[in-house]
Amino acid sequence: MLRFHFKRGLKIRSGLKELILQKRLANGNLYFETDTGDPWSISESEFYEKYIKKEWVVLEAGLGDGKGIYEATPRDLQTFSEKKQKRALLKHVYIEEILKTGNFVSTPALLNIKIKKIAELIQDMNPPSSISIYRWYRKYSVGKSVVSLVDMDEYKGRRPSIDSAVLEIIQGVVDTIYLSRQKNPAKEVYDKTCKEVKRLNSARSPENQLKAPSRAKIYRYISEMDAYMVTCARLGKDEANKQFEGVLGEHEIERLLQRWEIDHSPLDIILVIYLNGKVYTVGRPWITVVIDKYSRMVMGFYICFHTPSAQSVLMCLKHAILPKDEFVSQFGDIKSNWVAHGIPETLVCDNGMDLHATAVAKVCNELGIQLQFCPAKSPKYKGTIERFFRTLNQGLIHSLPGTVFSNPKHRGDYKSEAMACIDLETLTHLITKWITDIYHQTLHRGIKSTPLSKWQSGLEMRSPIEMPADPEQLSVIMGIPAKRKLFHYGIEINKLYYNSQVLQALRRKFGKNLSMDIKYYETDLGYIHAYDPIHKEYLQVKAVKFKYAHGLSLDQHEIICRLEKESNALDTIDTYDRREELKELICQSQKSKKMAERKKSQVIRGSDSNIPMGNKKRSNDRVKEYSSSVARSYDPRLLEAEIPKFNVSKSLAVNVHDKTGMQS
Repeated sequence: MLRFHFKRGLKIRSGLKELILQKRLANGNLYFETDTGDPWSISESEFYEKYIKKEWVVLEAGLGDGKGIYEATPRDLQTFSEKKQKRALLKHVYIEEILKTGNFVSTPALLNIKIKKIAELIQDMNPPSSISIYRWYRKYSVGKSVVSLVDMDEYKGRRPSIDSAVLEIIQGVVDTIYLSRQKNPAKEVYDKTCKEVKRLNSARSPENQLKAPSRAKIYRYISEMDAYMVTCARLGKDEANKQFEGVLGEHEIERLLQRWEIDHSPLDIILVIYLNGKVYTVGRPWITVVIDKYSRMVMGFYICFHTPSAQSVLMCLKHAILPKDEFVSQFGDIKSNWVAHGIPETLVCDNGMDLHATAVAKVCNELGIQLQFCPAKSPKYKGTIERFFRTLNQGLIHSLPGTVFSNPKHRGDYKSEAMACIDLETLTHLITKWITDIYHQTLHRGIKSTPLSKWQSGLEMRSPIEMPADPEQLSVIMGIPAKRKLFHYGIEINKLYYNSQVLQALRRKFGKNLSMDIKYYETDLGYIHAYDPIHKEYLQVKAVKFKYAHGLSLDQHEIICRLEKESNALDTIDTYDRREELKELICQSQKSKKMAERKKSQVIRGSDSNIPMGNKKRSNDRVKEYSSSVARSYDPRLLEAEIPKFNVSKSLAVNVHDKTGMQS
């Protein structure tokens, strides 16, 4: 059985008219509009009376999902034009002067006498008739408001002059041509309509010829269409909802750590890496950020070059939960403390595969964090973190050399790759300083306070912040799980060996080829955790080459291994054969009629005039550069001998702080 309730868009059939419910007025009446645009106000009791008698029939077409009707306050006199206001006040004077003598005069003879006296009093040269006074009084007596005397002629004017047959043609053409994903212009609708009218006229008699509508009528018809419906048809429902759905409220947050929002975003900057005295372009990094909804404090972040994964989420969570004093202390010029820490109640994230990963769900369950997923394609449910990314790019990233900006129009002819000179360590330093010394100290319009002040006041309103009892246990929980066999040389993973006397004691007890559960970490390959099946606990096992692996990220290690493999492969190739191959390739390219092939030969020979002298490299160097551009971070302990003498980090930090009015 079909059911209905009062909602905007409810359709009613009354005789030959169709009424559409628009809103509920402040007096409780239901406000309808007919299919011709005429207003109709009726009380709920009157509606049900007509509904029971079947004078009004609910149409099935209006029973779909719709927005609830809203209450509205009737318009006042100021919303009308000045001419209409004066006309209504004149009517009000006549009514009030007649009522001053007592009850309203009912006979036309007596009424005409009073009208004449009032006209002389107010010097009205064109007094109304008695019939007009009767009509005005009937409207005025209902609510005794001067607004009821205003001439309601908004709906006056010419009725549509388009023939019904032509109107049907226009509707069909608009549906097929204009309301499509092809996004055809309105001119196509006009041209197609004229062709259809001409085609129909060829089969009609001379006296029944249809008149083609003007271009203005077609454009007016399209402009009066429902904007949301047009956007749905031309851009899709998701885009229409994004454009027209307003912010009707906000989730109330009452305390710190009640709601965290996490998300990833590529940063608008190109990073480099310094290796063996050369500068290699790495590309745009990804940043994962956690922010506290109540205080707007940034709880933690994690930067990587690979596509965000479950491990990126876990590393960011670890940084957010633990205190950051040791992390901030490595940067000597940061003046403010980063006090944000603690275990949250709820973590809000989107529906990405990395956030749906089993590892993330297990960690949240183990820490007692409620994981909440937002609906697909609905960034508004975590608008705080979405807005922060724009603030970060505009407040810091776009002022750094090598930025790509967020809009190609803003970039212009700025050569981002040529200007790039910031490595990962420098970027981490700058972002940390910007967050602690600038963002946390800046007044936030949403909370009407600075994030740091909001955090400090929030500490007084909640119970003590909960922290993991064992920080190392948190690291184990956040680690990447794997299963490896234990040999006499230890455990091998990521082309590195991990061994200790405790591991060998386990091997002597359980025998050869013991399979062990381990946890490793992509941010530091210096150690792993191996699960002891006897004592039921994790053991920290250092790498055999600890000096090399300590502080080394997995991305760095993979690049180093790849470069070593390439260099060994090149040594085994006969150099004579390589020269002959290059000569043959250059000859073929020079003879080619294509400009691209001739340019390619110049690049191979290193004589392309369009390439700056400092960038002319041989083919092998280009292969190495391309291989080294795979995402990885920079370890100062391994590469400090090859870094140029100038301090990019310090100069950039001073540059940024000068722009914000702060001193480094």
